[in-house]
Amino acid sequence: MIRLAEATRSRACVPMDSPSTLSSPPNAAAPGVALKVQIVVIGAGQAGLSAAYHLKRLGLAPHKGFVVLDQSPGPGGAWQDRWPSLTLSTVNRIHDLPGMSFSEVIGTDSPEVRASVAVPEYFAAYEKRFELPVYRPVAVKVVCDRHDHFRVETDRI
Repeated sequence: MIRLAEATRSRACVPMDSPSTLSSPPNAAAPGVALKVQIVVIGAGQAGLSAAYHLKRLGLAPHKGFVVLDQSPGPGGAWQDRWPSLTLSTVNRIHDLPGMSFSEVIGTDSPEVRASVAVPEYFAAYEKRFELPVYRPVAVKVVCDRHDHFRVETDRI
């Protein structure tokens, strides 16, 4: 079991070197409240979204069975900050996420579309289609080993 809470650091905790930081879903927990979930995915990039997709397909309930914590204010993570000159024609390749191809959301007939616009749109559409429980912006501060579970401490929930 994983517990999420805003708390002070304690022994057996590992601070995050590069902290991960939802538009809050309805009824999101107030700061300082512990949430119990089975799995916490840290980061809503390509790997995090793919993991969330497969967790849902395995039958874990969003929000209770698993959550995704992401530090970015919106979908797309680091892609939001890419150079304007990086377009779909200059990117080596955008790999499809499981269950939904990039071309379903972003037309490949427009190679001059900026990657900083196209990839966040794709990730947002993916989160929405599969109703993934992505919380943002949430910075993960510490992950603590509690022997029978982990405790994930954040700046928000």
